[in-house]
Amino acid sequence: MKNVICLVLLLLPLITSPAAYSQQDTELNQSPALRTETERAKARLMEAIKQRDEAKKPKKTSRKISEIMSEQPCACVFNNTNMWNPEKILWKDQYFVCGHYLEDGRCEYVKPMQAATTENN
Repeated sequence: MKNVICLVLLLLPLITSPAAYSQQDTELNQSPALRTETERAKARLMEAIKQRDEAKKPKKTSRKISEIMSEQPCACVFNNTNMWNPEKILWKDQYFVCGHYLEDGRCEYVKPMQAATTENN
């Protein structure tokens, strides 16, 4: 144990000496190819950080009117097997109903609800 401590104490000044760092710096300065590769790696890192930050930003949801909101609601809203199955859905100021229920209760497609007409005699 004492031998290990003595060895560490002897090697520590050699590892942390400024001469070792200055030698590495001169080697980096002498190699322009290595310097350009380092700059490219830094640029790739910055681009990856930028993409990560953009991915973390909150996205617009269908709760608010935006460009992402589709013209029709998803057919997954209608399902006969669920306890709560709506007859109609209000979506962008228009009512929609399920066009056809499959055997397992899921909705195959959604269609706009026909407007109710009244006849005056």
